[in-house]
Amino acid sequence: MKKKILVSLILIIAISFVSLRVLKKETPVNNVNLPKKTYLALGDSVSAGVGLTGNSDSSACGRTDESYPYLTAISMNLNLVNLSCSGATIKSGVDGEQNINNLLLDSQIDQLFKMTRPDFITLTIGANDINWSDYLTKCYTGRCGSFEDTANIDASLVILKNNLGNVLTKIQTKYASNTPHFVLTSYYKVFPADTTFACADMIGIEDSEANWIKLQQTKLDSTIQDVTSSYNFAKFVLTNFNGHELCTSKSWVQGINDKSPYHPSAEGQKEISKNIINTFKILTK
Repeated sequence: MKKKILVSLILIIAISFVSLRVLKKETPVNNVNLPKKTYLALGDSVSAGVGLTGNSDSSACGRTDESYPYLTAISMNLNLVNLSCSGATIKSGVDGEQNINNLLLDSQIDQLFKMTRPDFITLTIGANDINWSDYLTKCYTGRCGSFEDTANIDASLVILKNNLGNVLTKIQTKYASNTPHFVLTSYYKVFPADTTFACADMIGIEDSEANWIKLQQTKLDSTIQDVTSSYNFAKFVLTNFNGHELCTSKSWVQGINDKSPYHPSAEGQKEISKNIINTFKILTK
């Protein structure tokens, strides 16, 4: 009798074990509970999303929730840390302390290196390094595009190339063989291909000055792309606003009467985000 009971118990246990194995195999994994990947944004006012009507954070950097990092994080379900700051250059912001509104901020690189390694990083930088806004202001209020202006920008681009290379080398050294997916963005053309017609946003800009500005922007983007090409872990992404520059019917650039002239509008930020998302998806295949 005891032997029959023992056999019955063994059979019950065996059947229960098989049932548990089947149940475990057939139960789907709840992906909602998996930890999100982290996305860290570095850069200047373009990456911060200044001048837009969305909610701003509590920093002095002008970050808004209409910026391309925020839009990218929402679309890809990523945890975002946005360290971008208005007015940042490489040596004063990204790779050096930045003083903004009487607040001294640690460099974005130092803040990055104190964090757990992120999965994705973007960087938009370079315009402030060549004093871009100063030349735009000069074009509007006086004359720009002299030999001296060109020489000064060329000299600034040499320094930019060296400083940007130092940043990428630091990141490469820090993460060695486990480098995050890293994307550097270009800037976008402010003025349209056809500058012969006038609109309120280009009053004071001569055709020759607008063409000079576009040429300098091309040189800036080429410098960023050239540095990026020397690092296998980094990817350069072109930001193309063709047909949506100032004075076009559907401009993606804030005009001179907007809060932050020459910066991307909400639609412009969406376009940059779209390019970033497409690149991240390619990199993670």
